[in-house]
Amino acid sequence: MLRFFFGRFAPDKIKLDKGQKFETGTVMTISVNMEQMGQAIEINSNINTTNQLEVKMVSKDSSVIASTLSKMKLTGSMMGQDMNYDSENPADKDSEIGKVLSKSIGQITEVTVNDAGKITSIKKPAADDEAAGMMSLLGGGDENDGTDTG
Repeated sequence: MLRFFFGRFAPDKIKLDKGQKFETGTVMTISVNMEQMGQAIEINSNINTTNQLEVKMVSKDSSVIASTLSKMKLTGSMMGQDMNYDSENPADKDSEIGKVLSKSIGQITEVTVNDAGKITSIKKPAADDEAAGMMSLLGGGDENDGTDTG
């Protein structure tokens, strides 16, 4: 039996080498329509993230991979207000949304995967409640680092 891994078919067991590096991208398009206390609320957002992955440790049956959020681009609207953020645009870091989301750039999440490629544990940096709240509000959750196990 083959499994799908990093965009290719792979045998039942994966082989990673210490120091091996990958880059991953995640694109989320979210549209939420709801009604609260008789008022219609519409939230639309597009979130693009890039993560740098590096294999930090390899053992017989698992590997530890460091996932670093390196780029984020967000466009969205909520209740008639547009929001934009691009981590590569220095001016965006000073915006209200940028002050919150910029804290996520460069944060490292350690992910342990077994030899079948399944995530067995995730060690996230200390939570920034404000950034997590902003991502949840925009419909992206705070799992934008490519390590969602769902």
